[in-house]
Amino acid sequence: MAPSCAVLAGKVVAITGVSSGIGRAAARQFAAQGAKVVGIGRLDALTNNVGGM
Repeated sequence: MAPSCAVLAGKVVAITGVSSGIGRAAARQFAAQGAKVVGIGRLDALTNNVGGM
């Protein structure tokens, strides 16, 4: 894990708007860097399908 990623390992990040756009991209990036992501979105089908979380 890269040094910058170690800061997020084990941390919990809450993101609104994970159904699409910036919220979805942010959720994926935080998850890829080792954070546990709690995502909230209006569209259940898309929110449940973000992946990587």
